[in-house]
Amino acid sequence: MDGLKGKIVGFYHIIPRSVRSFLTTALVFALAWKLAYLCFLINPRVLDRPLTEHVGSSTAYALNHFSGLHGFNAINRLDTNIIEGQMQMTQVSKIIHQGHKVLHIADGCNGLELMVLYVGFIFSFPASTARKVGYILMGLLLIDCLNILRCSLLGFIKEYYHPYFNISHHFIFKAIVYTVIVILWVQFTKTSA
Repeated sequence: MDGLKGKIVGFYHIIPRSVRSFLTTALVFALAWKLAYLCFLINPRVLDRPLTEHVGSSTAYALNHFSGLHGFNAINRLDTNIIEGQMQMTQVSKIIHQGHKVLHIADGCNGLELMVLYVGFIFSFPASTARKVGYILMGLLLIDCLNILRCSLLGFIKEYYHPYFNISHHFIFKAIVYTVIVILWVQFTKTSA
């Protein structure tokens, strides 16, 4: 056991100090966020409720105004789902088109985790406060707009190109959103150095 501990400590000291600082700050940020979220924010839905409702209403608005279609509405309600064999009740923003459900946006789809991940990275990287604040605000706005666009396109695909919905939801749009976030991070690190 001492041999393994020595190897870990030795490996730790090989990592450059700036990288260790970044990783330590990122880890502390992630743990603090998860603790705060799970203990204080998840049950009353302090952040999730307004964000999920915003994404739902913005998605319906985008579909009505930019898709050439009309009649989309967002309804915030309690939804019943079977997850891993158990019935669970969750608050969602349902996108309805001409009386039938097209999409439901749950708290896990509202972009909050992506936003926190993005902020954590920017926060952990050494740069001036003004620069961090600027990139955080710009990034949060972009992530929100991307998520609304993603949900709008998913609603359109679900309504008119249903066979492509699952691959779009689980792979294509996630890859696009994560790619944009990585590009933002790279841009931030390039101009911070």
